[in-house]
Amino acid sequence: VGQAGRALGFALGGKPLSVLLPEKPIGTLLTGSKQLGRAKASRGYNLKGLASHFGFVDRNQLQFAERFGVHELAAQDAHDCPETFPHFVEYSTQDAVLTYRLYEKLREELQDRPWVSPLGSQPKAEKTFWRRHPRQKSKHKQRSSSSSMWNMYEVYIRDMAKCLADMEAVGIGVDVERLQGIERDMLHDIEYSRNRAMECLQSIPGHDGTQLNPDLDSINLFSSKQLQVLLFGGAPGRKPEHVVPATKEFKAGKHTFQLNSLGLVPSNKISESSPVSGLPSVSTDILKKLSGDPSKGLDGAAS
Repeated sequence: VGQAGRALGFALGGKPLSVLLPEKPIGTLLTGSKQLGRAKASRGYNLKGLASHFGFVDRNQLQFAERFGVHELAAQDAHDCPETFPHFVEYSTQDAVLTYRLYEKLREELQDRPWVSPLGSQPKAEKTFWRRHPRQKSKHKQRSSSSSMWNMYEVYIRDMAKCLADMEAVGIGVDVERLQGIERDMLHDIEYSRNRAMECLQSIPGHDGTQLNPDLDSINLFSSKQLQVLLFGGAPGRKPEHVVPATKEFKAGKHTFQLNSLGLVPSNKISESSPVSGLPSVSTDILKKLSGDPSKGLDGAAS
């Protein structure tokens, strides 16, 4: 309901939707409290989460991925395997039963909720809405003060769900050749930027005047551990045993290489360190602050 409502709001340009819907969120209307909010926080608005929230199943129900895996052909493999097929049928049957029970439960909840809309007191908004949706006018004009949120769902929300499903099935047309060209350009830019970074870092001398990191080509720039050692070696954490090594060996394929730290002083902001160990973070934002923007001649914190 929430996704369909947001899509409907987008389709209507955002303004008329506030006239059609009550002031309270749909999730609150289903229970009249914050219970669904708590359900979402624990399991989300998925089938098993809602079924558990309403007491149809216990809270230890396993999700599909936990029972059959997350690989692309997990459902097909579970269906074709003689050992897992009975479990697959049981799981699918339970999903069908839970879906129907949730439908009955939520329909009952919505039928008990009055559809309170200030549409009649806002002629300007009403006029705008009916100009965009003339076919719905007769249905809405016939509704009485006894209309429920289920009536609102049937008139405005149900068809939107089908529309969203149809849109997803058709997809969005893309120019594959152009995307491949963009990919090639991006890969070229990544390689160029990496080479420049390696040249710069390899030119930094150690205390004895020799290269600080002669094997820097082996570094994995996507490894937070390696970047942490390279940038902030020697930085302390919250406890004595939490210290970033100033020198450490790492494996790259079949060989081992040594990283020697640049010894940069990390920020003392709590938000820029690990909440557990207190060791400095090497997130994208931190790296941007350190590097600045060389293309614009702007030095970073590492300069």
